[in-house]
Amino acid sequence: MSVGDAKGALEYVSRLEAYTRAEPLSWADLFAARGHALAAVLRDGPNEAVRSDLIRVRTALETAGMAAFLPTVDAALGR
Repeated sequence: MSVGDAKGALEYVSRLEAYTRAEPLSWADLFAARGHALAAVLRDGPNEAVRSDLIRVRTALETAGMAAFLPTVDAALGR
């Protein structure tokens, strides 16, 4: 997958969700949500619903101490 490939990102997200379906993991759910939100920015543009999802994901990443994954979300938010 390359940067800017919403379809490719969603394929990886689907695989992660399938892999953890039987035994859900909080971090996997968070990364899936991040992938969905970032793909939505590429696919739908920065509308209010997408922005709301990005803010929710950003807050969850920050709360979980996963600061290394914030820059991409911040860039999508235009920060």
